[in-house]
Amino acid sequence: MQGLNLVTQMVFVLVYFFFPNAAPAPEQTINRVDMGFLKEPMGAYYMALEDMEKAEAPEAEVGAMELTEADEGITEGLDWEKEYEVPVIEGNAAVTSYGIEIIKGPYKGIYLTMDEVEMMEYVIERETSGSLKHKKIIAELILNRVIDDGLGDTVKEVLTRPRQFTTISNYYTKKRKPDSDTKQAVYEVLRGIGEFRSNGALYFYDPQYADPKNAKWFEEDLTFCYEIEGHRFFK
Repeated sequence: MQGLNLVTQMVFVLVYFFFPNAAPAPEQTINRVDMGFLKEPMGAYYMALEDMEKAEAPEAEVGAMELTEADEGITEGLDWEKEYEVPVIEGNAAVTSYGIEIIKGPYKGIYLTMDEVEMMEYVIERETSGSLKHKKIIAELILNRVIDDGLGDTVKEVLTRPRQFTTISNYYTKKRKPDSDTKQAVYEVLRGIGEFRSNGALYFYDPQYADPKNAKWFEEDLTFCYEIEGHRFFK
């Protein structure tokens, strides 16, 4: 009888676990049996489920964290003030602290870094110690070469072109610093202040110091544009 009672209880237990909706109403009383033998396997099953859920959550969190860190890294790496500096319009030029873009006039579209502006100043300082007008013509000639095909696409390319402006050495040695007139000449030409006087000149030479063969090439093969203070300009 006792054995039968134990079997009956096991049946109720199994029904309770596999068909929970069929469990007896609270008012019904049933005889409980020791469930200790079920705790270990059932506990292991639920622990396994919990481990699977936890394994998924950290993966999603790490992904979100990595994206945030990457975004922050990009943000911190940009110099926003410099990148979005508003240019100041000065005559024909849009000027920032890191470059000048000519936006109007015959040299429209030329862009110079501040290093290239300094390069022009040092070259012109060595080319002539003449008047402001003379220095402006040489500054124009440099820009004429930028817009001409085959002589360089930037001021740096024009001034460092082999066997052209040997006075580029002054930019690297800094032996003769640009005076106020030289700086003013470059400033005015880049901003289109005053008249353009070079008449499209691309070449110039000083008859006093030129090799006669070179002088002949200038005079016979090129078109004369302008002469000022001993320099003859051609295109």
